[in-house]
Amino acid sequence: MPPVLIYETKSTNKDNMRIKPSWVSGLPEVVGWWGFDEKTVVDSHIAVRKKGSKDETLFISTVLFYKSLYPNLAPRFKWEGGKIVEGPIFIKTDSGPGRNCKSERALKFQQDMQGVHLGPGLLNTTSCNQEMDDWFQDFKGKTDAQAQDIFEEKTYEYAVSLKHGKVDGETELKSA
Repeated sequence: MPPVLIYETKSTNKDNMRIKPSWVSGLPEVVGWWGFDEKTVVDSHIAVRKKGSKDETLFISTVLFYKSLYPNLAPRFKWEGGKIVEGPIFIKTDSGPGRNCKSERALKFQQDMQGVHLGPGLLNTTSCNQEMDDWFQDFKGKTDAQAQDIFEEKTYEYAVSLKHGKVDGETELKSA
């Protein structure tokens, strides 16, 4: 999906809460198929917010942006000739403003999200961190085990050095 970049501002005047052209110059374009029949180029999604984080309005705007990438969006999958021709999308998100709130606007939005399913993530974290933890769990377990083996080997070597009156195999220990 195209990235959502949020710039923080301290401005109290909404007229000053604008995106400067220099901020977006050179930002990546994302190429993908999404729900189209051919590759499509899409710009990054840019916003300015006081806290530099997603609020209810920006969350709704982002989901609508993602929906626009799927003209074949539908509540259920439809297959033709072994290919998905329409179906829902799944958006994994944390539980910040606008995600599961009970404001009238958010409830109306959730009712109108035909074909969009929100997947709740952990509180106050990004879905990226959660995916990285999941993807690297086997690798992390193996490297942790290897680190433990190295630690035990070094501890044993140090204990042997102490037993023979030497530290690191070279320096003699002085008796107290």
